[in-house]
Amino acid sequence: MKNILVISSVPILKAQGGNRKCIKDYCDLLKNQGNNVFFLLITDHNTNKNDIKLSREYFGDSKFIQYKSSLITEVKHAFIIRWRRYFCKNHYRVDDFCHTDLIRFVKKTTKKQDFDIVIVNYVYYSKLLDFCNAEKKVLFTHDVYLLNQVRQGTSIYELSPNDESKGLRRADVILAIQNNEKNLFHYLAPDKECLCVFSPFTYIKQQLTKNNSILFFSGYNLYNIAGIEWFIKSVFPIILAVKNDAKLIIGGSICSKISKELLSDNIILAGYFQNPSDFYSLGDIVINPVFHGSGLKIKTFEAIAHGKTCIIHPHSIEGAFNIRQLPVLSASRENDFASLVLEALSSVDMREEYAKKTFDYIKTMNEYIQNQYKTLTNSHTKRENFNYDVSVIIVNYNTRELLKNCLKSLYEHTKDVSFEVFVSDNGSKDGSLEMLRENFPQVKIIDNNANLGFGAANNRALEKATGKYVFYLNSDTVLLNNAVKIFFDYWEQNDANGSLGAIGANLLDEKNQVIHSAGHFRSIDKEIKDALADMTRSYKLIIPFLRHKKLGKTPPAVEKKIGLVDYVTGADLFVKNDEAAYFDEKYFLYYEESDMQKKMAIAGKERRLIEGPLIQHLKGGSDTTRSPLKFYRGVSKINSLLSSCIFQHTFYKHPVKLFLLKLIITAHWLNPALIGKTGKYLGKLWRA
Repeated sequence: MKNILVISSVPILKAQGGNRKCIKDYCDLLKNQGNNVFFLLITDHNTNKNDIKLSREYFGDSKFIQYKSSLITEVKHAFIIRWRRYFCKNHYRVDDFCHTDLIRFVKKTTKKQDFDIVIVNYVYYSKLLDFCNAEKKVLFTHDVYLLNQVRQGTSIYELSPNDESKGLRRADVILAIQNNEKNLFHYLAPDKECLCVFSPFTYIKQQLTKNNSILFFSGYNLYNIAGIEWFIKSVFPIILAVKNDAKLIIGGSICSKISKELLSDNIILAGYFQNPSDFYSLGDIVINPVFHGSGLKIKTFEAIAHGKTCIIHPHSIEGAFNIRQLPVLSASRENDFASLVLEALSSVDMREEYAKKTFDYIKTMNEYIQNQYKTLTNSHTKRENFNYDVSVIIVNYNTRELLKNCLKSLYEHTKDVSFEVFVSDNGSKDGSLEMLRENFPQVKIIDNNANLGFGAANNRALEKATGKYVFYLNSDTVLLNNAVKIFFDYWEQNDANGSLGAIGANLLDEKNQVIHSAGHFRSIDKEIKDALADMTRSYKLIIPFLRHKKLGKTPPAVEKKIGLVDYVTGADLFVKNDEAAYFDEKYFLYYEESDMQKKMAIAGKERRLIEGPLIQHLKGGSDTTRSPLKFYRGVSKINSLLSSCIFQHTFYKHPVKLFLLKLIITAHWLNPALIGKTGKYLGKLWRA
């Protein structure tokens, strides 16, 4: 069970708008999956009081939080909007709506109560993520605002590519509402995990009316108005020329925006409906002629979820789930659109056929969406049936030749045990995927398209793993014997009481000397001592007569160890395929295995190094030839320091000592020789 805070300026009740329905439905889904969902509603003096009341009643007083902006803040906000509208032609900056008192309120709220996940709705509130105290920070985008004027010809809110990218990159996970937008977000934030969650719908079976009514249900935004006006002017006359008793019934708040000059006896403005099902019961055929806008066309899927025969403009299904199986008819030209509507009006059999197709489609889509949210919350389904003894998982990032040698040794030495192999690739550009497809077609490839980090990449493969056990293996390792079988047999023979949590081997270097294979959980005092030494040394490096030529001496030999350890290194980590096998994705690089096995220790599970497996770790020793400054500027060292702070914050809770540790790291990173590389990580450090 996770504590999840949802932050939104959009009330979820009454849920007549597409965005309101989307937020309410995913809140319901998260609740149904066993999570505690809290709701922080951003309001001002114009927010409908009944909306606030209904939202409070829905979540309950203990889980509803209201922020109400001050009059001064609203005056500032109004000035910004008018400035952007009249002097900047609706070109906004991504942080225009995140005012200081709102940031303070969110910061105070998330410090007062521990939240596992914070979900911020809309990119223009993404700055709040920088000030949230939560393990996982999520941005639900709902829409794309990138160059709207250029892409769609009109816009009331537009961001530059840099601004949209800036907002996206503040999140640990980005939620897209359709596939096209997910692909765009991958380009704007290639280092972030992006999930396409669409919007869940409950299927509501309705009896066929078999009448000649054509339904359109919508809110009143500019794109919806343009779409229905196009239909009334260009398509509906063609339909009436053939079927003069056809009726166009329009429902929703859009009714107040339609020009009276467009109305006729065959057009009925039905007005607002509290319950959409009441409107959809008026006919069997639904249109969505909207040809501009972004996001997911919620009303199209709402109609599908009521078993309706839908005729839509192709724009309204862009990025949809399983688009080839989508049970709709689409056309962009007036005559073609009219022909499809006439065909549906003339054929009751066709309407019955689409009612059956819509049920299957909604069921499949909902199952997919539920799995996406389980991925988000790490609420993974317990696997009951296993197809293999062991699932081997290897994360790869531009290590083609090392990976090739690793796989070659794995297949050469692994005997008498059933196994599958996953390679989770973090966006390699060195031809790794081509090498795999050519040389190892049996390997199951997880193409992440971006560098998700070590833990997240392993998790993507683990979600598909069907082995009883999981063997996490580094791509820079080489197996010298039947290590997989030895690990498997050891676990089967030594875990009768369920006490084992993880096992590993004494790793070897290229000279077959034992190297780092396990370790102790690091204390905050040890972290401070090492950080202070790193800081002192980094400043010595910029003083010519104190400068060292090498990073350090060759480390002392590591003694072979068999038995209990605090943690086994992630280079060869053998665990059971269950909930405990997942890595915490708040670590990008380093400390993932420490975090996993610290949780095992708390649960009373043992971690051991065992005799038998022979595995070389080719990069396992310290590289003493690197430039010291390059070492301190490197991504590995930077992420190691970041992860150390996250680990200490998670398990030891020494706020004063943690503050001191971050202060020392900050002083270290402010070194003039390092700041060009380390400066951009300072914000992450203080949020860790």
